[in-house]
Amino acid sequence: MAVGILAIICLVSFSIKIHKTFTNLVTADIGSNIKYCAEAFSRTLEINANTTNFACEQAASGEATEEDILKSLKAIKQVTDSYQVMYVTADKKAVDYENVQYDMSSVEYAYIFETEERSYFYTENDGLRGTEAFIICNPAMDANGKVKAYIIEFLPITVISNDLSGIISYSYSFYAVMDSNNEVVTIVGRDKSSEFLRDDIAQRMDVAMDNDSLSWNVLTKNYISKGIQKVEHATVGSEGRYLINAPIKAANWNIVAFVRDAYVDYEVDKFNKPVESLIIEFSCCFGLLVIVYIVIMTFIFLQTKETKKELEGKAETDLLTGLNNKLTTELKIADYIRENPNGQGVLLLIDVDNFKKVNDKMGHAFGDEVLRTLGVKLKSLFRSTDIIGRIGGDEFVVFLRDVNDVAIIVREARKLENFFKDFQVGEYVKYSVTASLGASIYSMDGYSFEELYKNADSALYDAKHKGKKQLAFYKAEEKDFLK
Repeated sequence: MAVGILAIICLVSFSIKIHKTFTNLVTADIGSNIKYCAEAFSRTLEINANTTNFACEQAASGEATEEDILKSLKAIKQVTDSYQVMYVTADKKAVDYENVQYDMSSVEYAYIFETEERSYFYTENDGLRGTEAFIICNPAMDANGKVKAYIIEFLPITVISNDLSGIISYSYSFYAVMDSNNEVVTIVGRDKSSEFLRDDIAQRMDVAMDNDSLSWNVLTKNYISKGIQKVEHATVGSEGRYLINAPIKAANWNIVAFVRDAYVDYEVDKFNKPVESLIIEFSCCFGLLVIVYIVIMTFIFLQTKETKKELEGKAETDLLTGLNNKLTTELKIADYIRENPNGQGVLLLIDVDNFKKVNDKMGHAFGDEVLRTLGVKLKSLFRSTDIIGRIGGDEFVVFLRDVNDVAIIVREARKLENFFKDFQVGEYVKYSVTASLGASIYSMDGYSFEELYKNADSALYDAKHKGKKQLAFYKAEEKDFLK
């Protein structure tokens, strides 16, 4: 039982670890894909920005004609992902690569024309098509460091949204593009008015972070704003999300993916189900092995117990007669005397008459048959609670327990004496065997096995001295009940 419980605990622990490992693998794979998209987008921004270098030098020199500028703008449009390229003067008047004139002073992103370094922006309305776009603003600086004009490029949002949608369906994820100040530049894949982002994202995420030691501000400051990839988890309302970021180095931005638990769980299950099946199969096999082990160990235990009992029985038994051996007989009688200090019984010492002549005349095999038969007969003659044993070559002991009436003692002793008058051995040739018996009474003739045995032996000597094949009690002349 304990082995089974331990096995179940180990399997549950293993399953949890496996699930966690696969979750880490899935989120790491998502992180790798997002990182690849971020790097691709960063390269797109760099390529688009670097193609304007020549045009910026022309504008800064003041020597380029309007036709030269237009040719440069057309070249930029042809070799980049930009859907529009413009030359903007300091008074925010612009001309595009097709020589169309624009006034950029009223667009919502007009503030970019006050920058003196290359900058990257996002707008929800490009002021041209009315669509959202990424804008690259490249200032043309003269030798004195004064901005003479700007070359601006408009990139469609699809340059990043198409790649991101290929990683995870937008029904399972959305992506926040964040700047170095941890401000949301734009949301890709989900409308900004969604419940998740209805309030300030930092405020909402501070409450939502599952890691008690990590706030949204700490995450953005220590990881996202530094371009260090990190996987964390947040629970917003009833919805769990994995937060996985990747840096867009060219613009010093970051992509932060907000991936639903359902998607990660779905991907984990792809890996986990075969492993779970394997674990179930392993568990069944292991359970079967445990059952087999228990059955085998139970069989071994019972066999060992039986063998031990058999060995103990053999250690206590006289192998020839099946009776108690000398040591066991002495111990059992001594135990009875110790446990029953006020009890009464009788010890009968039996010695086969002329046993040597039996062996010499009939052979040792017949002599063994005499002893074996005597053992069987003695067992059937007395109670199962009485102690019967062989303590020597042809010497036996019978101890009758709990015999409180001296009349019964005499009767049982005489019964044994009469038994030997008709005791015969041999199937084909019946051979009469007699025995001499000596008896001592507990506790009348002794309070220990040694005393009783010594006194019974003394009585046995008297029986033999009087002609054998008879019973003698110890100090019979002093026992009135024998007269």
